[in-house]
Amino acid sequence: MLIVVKGLNHYSAPLAVREKFALPENALGAVSSEIRQRDNVREALMLCTCNRTELYVRAPSLDAATTSLNAFIREKFQENPDTPEARKWFYHYQGSEAVEHLFRVSSGLDSMVVGEGQVLSQVKAAYLHAMENNATGEILNTLFNQAVKVGKRARTETAISRNAVSVAHAAIDMARQVFSDLKDKNVLIVGAGKMCEVACNHLKNLGPCNITVANRTVAKAKETAALMGASADTLTNVPKLLETADVVITSTAAPHYVIHYSDVKKAVQRRRGRPLYIADIAVPRDVEPDVAKLSSVFLYNIDDLKTVVHENLDKRRKEIVKVETIIMQELNEWQAWLAGREAVPMLTSFRSKIDAIREKELNKALKKFAHLSEDDQQAITLLTRSIVNKILHQPTVRLKESAADNDGAVYMDALQKLFDLETPDNGENSGQKE
Repeated sequence: MLIVVKGLNHYSAPLAVREKFALPENALGAVSSEIRQRDNVREALMLCTCNRTELYVRAPSLDAATTSLNAFIREKFQENPDTPEARKWFYHYQGSEAVEHLFRVSSGLDSMVVGEGQVLSQVKAAYLHAMENNATGEILNTLFNQAVKVGKRARTETAISRNAVSVAHAAIDMARQVFSDLKDKNVLIVGAGKMCEVACNHLKNLGPCNITVANRTVAKAKETAALMGASADTLTNVPKLLETADVVITSTAAPHYVIHYSDVKKAVQRRRGRPLYIADIAVPRDVEPDVAKLSSVFLYNIDDLKTVVHENLDKRRKEIVKVETIIMQELNEWQAWLAGREAVPMLTSFRSKIDAIREKELNKALKKFAHLSEDDQQAITLLTRSIVNKILHQPTVRLKESAADNDGAVYMDALQKLFDLETPDNGENSGQKE
């Protein structure tokens, strides 16, 4: 069995492509379960963040995983991942490379803003949704638990996330370049999710400004606004709010545009030349792209923020090596656990065979000692078990330890041949769909 990940991110695919594969968090569990039902898929998990969509599966082989995942992508997203163009968008990793990739994601090394903290909560949420929908099993459960551990270690043992920035931070930094100072500016936050909360928090730390949170549901807008001392409004009032806003940061989960060219054009006509900065950090995009053509409007999307991100990367570069060291430590721990797990069925078979011999010989002996009391016979039985346990203890410990080494497979093969053991199935078919 093999762990395989197939995905696309901000390195491999442009925003227009990524947004086609974006799904809201509350859909990930059901989609993971849907992937799990595919032929040859034993476990599955879908991870979707602002800048990536990734499918993790446990399957018999890379070819089997690729066939199932490609079929799923064609049916779910109406895109053929096997075309020459699509092959440029998608990457795939298998085995330890897939594990290392996930650890880099959870630690923030694979993020557009290196070290950003939101991705760890997104990895954890995707895992919980998949587990609740019975899409994962022992392997992916253990793997994603360890991925969360890697992310936590990176944040507590290094400075990779200190002075943390996210895409929302980068958006605000760009606004400060446009206006120099955001003090007393009118800021409109469209959406009330985590990214918008991050933006509000960052704005609050920069000094006093007038913040309005607009959301589809007023209750959620009021909840977010209350935390920041901001006012709340609805999405339907956004066209009117554009007339007085200086900075607009939008990040909704809407599958369509929420800020249209016609609305911004009307607002611009009433603004009398005052600049309007709009940061669209949503995937799919919230703002109609043609808005960028309007005079005195500065529109930036996620891809436009890469310049700011690269500047932040320079500040954190020294910490990357420390995080990579943690990743290698955890990768070694994962491989040791996996090797030990794979050794257990063989060791169980070994112990069972030895115990069967003990039981057979004990029964023969007890027939000769039928005159002994039941307590005496029980004492002999316990004695034989104790002798077998003591004989098998050291070889069992050594074989488990060697399982993670290069010689592990050699020892296991020798054990199987020396004691004529049956090849164990590693429990792959237990409770699993064929």
